[in-house]
Amino acid sequence: MWDWSGTLLDDSEAAFRAMRHTILTEGSIEISSHHYRRNYTQPLRDFFSRLIGHRVSLDEHKKLAATYYAKYKELSAACKLTPGAAETLAAWRAAGGTQSLLSLYPHDSLLSLVQRYNVDHEFNLIQGSHGLVRAGEAEIVAEHLNLLNLGECGTCFVGDSPDDARAAGTFMFFHFIQGEYSLTINNVGARTLTSLPALLDMLD
Repeated sequence: MWDWSGTLLDDSEAAFRAMRHTILTEGSIEISSHHYRRNYTQPLRDFFSRLIGHRVSLDEHKKLAATYYAKYKELSAACKLTPGAAETLAAWRAAGGTQSLLSLYPHDSLLSLVQRYNVDHEFNLIQGSHGLVRAGEAEIVAEHLNLLNLGECGTCFVGDSPDDARAAGTFMFFHFIQGEYSLTINNVGARTLTSLPALLDMLD
């Protein structure tokens, strides 16, 4: 099970710049990359609240989200897949493995992006978010596995954030790290990846 943003898609800098623009435009607050990493969380409403310093209302959230996604769409147009991503997906599929994509990015936009990078055929299931995200990580993962008719046994999750690690629950989690925008997690059972192709050797 793969995460998209920051894992398969090399967009961490674009995400930070879009968030910095959003918080400065709507909240008149300048944020640093350190503040961004230290306060990162999902769902997006909780992240906005941490960065602005108060619990944002649903109306505030909608406005902030619209600004963020518009700026992110602009900046991410130049983003590429993470080095080795396409090759790793293809190799795992060729070896007889199955894989899926789970993201909190809006579902329709996620589908368009995955098709744009020509990797949609690699996944048994692609699942993004629908509307405002209210369910917790565990519930979202449980729903995803249920749609795949899978249990946790034999399943692993590759992601880049603390929320990905929490979502992994009791099954194997691989923490992907690259560049200055990498997020710190507190998961003693996580295995660290500094390149995606390395995953194939670790699962061999």
